[in-house]
Amino acid sequence: MPGQTFTTTEQPTPGSSETLETTPVLVVGAEPTGLLLAYLLSKLGIESIVIEKYPERLGAPKDHALSPRSLEICRQFGLDTIAIRKLGTPRTDAYWVNFVTNLSGDQVGRLPYERMGPATLKANPEMIHNIPQPVFEQYLTDQLSGDPRVELRTGIAFITCTQDSGGVVIVWVCSTYSILSYRPWLLSRKVAKQYNIANVLLAGDAAHSFPPTAGLGLNSGIADVHNIAYTIAAVQ
Repeated sequence: MPGQTFTTTEQPTPGSSETLETTPVLVVGAEPTGLLLAYLLSKLGIESIVIEKYPERLGAPKDHALSPRSLEICRQFGLDTIAIRKLGTPRTDAYWVNFVTNLSGDQVGRLPYERMGPATLKANPEMIHNIPQPVFEQYLTDQLSGDPRVELRTGIAFITCTQDSGGVVIVWVCSTYSILSYRPWLLSRKVAKQYNIANVLLAGDAAHSFPPTAGLGLNSGIADVHNIAYTIAAVQ
């Protein structure tokens, strides 16, 4: 809110001291929702720090589709949607949803992928695009590289936060992991009881978690931060 800042506190470890610093916005999580929020805020003139608990990007399968609206938001803020399309799966290869007995087995049927025909462009300036989430994350990371308003820090996990009239105090810890990757597939849905408490705002999977199909979590998260970025800019 106006005149308030986030104070970030690194949790002390043996032999180290507590570190205090301030930033207008702290973004927790460097997946597409968090990265795009930092990008949008920068375009609106607002500095941010993005923290991510994993030191390296996870390559496990994730969302894979950007909706027409998500691509409109990207284009609105100067992201090259033609370049994004070149990074994803060509439409000739992604047009069909194939049903097979296994990945190397027989095809038992197929259906056209939604909103990929030419008629789509009669109502939308962008067509849905199939792009692996890790590839889109890397594209956003590249766009943030060298941006003086954004600092990306990996290997830092959010612990807790408190807030008062002076702002929000966040505690984090530098983390190390020996497990390379562990991503269980769980069909579930979750919705937070409230999306914000004063200056702490939830977006993406932190606010609403969808079953891991169809890219719904990715695209709803992009819609979240599009709104949040303008809201923060309006009160700074």
